[in-house]
Amino acid sequence: TIVFSSSAGTQTLPVTFTLGQAPIPLVTTAPASITFNAVTGKFSPALQHVSITNSGNTGTLKWHAIAAGGNWLSVNPTAGTLATHQTTSFTIAASIASTPGPGTYTGAVTIIGVDSFGHPALGSPQVIPVSLLVKPACTFTVASGGLNFTGISGQTVPIDQQIALQVGSSCANKLDWTVATASDSNWLSATVVGTSTPALNVSADLTNLKANNYSGTVTITAHDSVTMQQVGIPQVIPIALTAQPACTLQNPSVTAETFDAKAGNNPGSQTFTIAVTGTCAGTVTIAPSIIFNAGTKWLSITPDTTAITSGNRATFTATVTSASLPVGQYDATIQFSASNSGIAMTNLPQGIAVKLIVEAVIQPVLGTPTPTASPIPTATPTPVPTATPIPSPTPIPSPTPTVTLTPTAAVKT
Repeated sequence: TIVFSSSAGTQTLPVTFTLGQAPIPLVTTAPASITFNAVTGKFSPALQHVSITNSGNTGTLKWHAIAAGGNWLSVNPTAGTLATHQTTSFTIAASIASTPGPGTYTGAVTIIGVDSFGHPALGSPQVIPVSLLVKPACTFTVASGGLNFTGISGQTVPIDQQIALQVGSSCANKLDWTVATASDSNWLSATVVGTSTPALNVSADLTNLKANNYSGTVTITAHDSVTMQQVGIPQVIPIALTAQPACTLQNPSVTAETFDAKAGNNPGSQTFTIAVTGTCAGTVTIAPSIIFNAGTKWLSITPDTTAITSGNRATFTATVTSASLPVGQYDATIQFSASNSGIAMTNLPQGIAVKLIVEAVIQPVLGTPTPTASPIPTATPTPVPTATPIPSPTPIPSPTPTVTLTPTAAVKT
């Protein structure tokens, strides 16, 4: 007790002195802040470790750690006791499974220490800010939902189309691609081209296809070139192909033509037609030509060229000039060439065989009457004599009895 006296009076001040243990310092070894990085759909980031030391000379240190900011943040263990100069640690964990998706999440871990009397330790509490950056998963998408091809049946040049492959920004490494195709008649193929901006190149080969509708699929799979882990899910792309009928020059309306002529004369002309069908680009120009197997220039075709569109027929006239030809047989073949919009056509029809027969003319000899064949008399049929009927014999009449009357003398009695 302390007593204060003065002329004004006396005042007493009670004093209490307690001798206790000095405060225990709380020492931690942790960064000023902690940041976790993760990718959606992958593993949670690695744990972060924080150590705690009782640096005091006497007494024990009781500590506990509190995580705040969401259930994605946790600590383990959450509390403990340390003797003098003893050290321990706990872990801070961030779980991406507890987050709704990509984004940045913030929280904090608070460390509180007290001595055995419950007095706060020096430096308590300590707060460590924590953040979690969740990036979208490394994935890829296909820019198109499918492809449609249209071509000509039997064409030898494949049709190509490309689809852009869009790689996610969170992909840290280059992707390796695997492509598989499935189609009837094996007309479909595909490869990935490019690295920084990859694209799927799809090709349709119609060389061995008939006119019809075809379908197929392209399946593309990606793997991280470093971790070798599959990226995203395989993408299946439907492919449709329409093979249209080829632009075709049909067989001519006849396969052969025969001309008969008398020496010194020309036979009448003959005609034939030829049609164009299929998928043609504009008009088809048809040009007939002649190969002479015997004689020359005795056959001509008009017109020498003509142009028609698919679905129509062209008419040609074959004319024979045989007046100057000697007696005999002459043969030739009419062949055809055609082009569609200036491009030569290869599927050409068979030719037409042409035969010309020149016969001799029998000329009468002057001054000598031309014998006329006598008509053969018609045999007159000999009449068959009609049998004369034999007259029936006239019956001989029976002799009529004759009665002779002789007079007699009277008899006298």
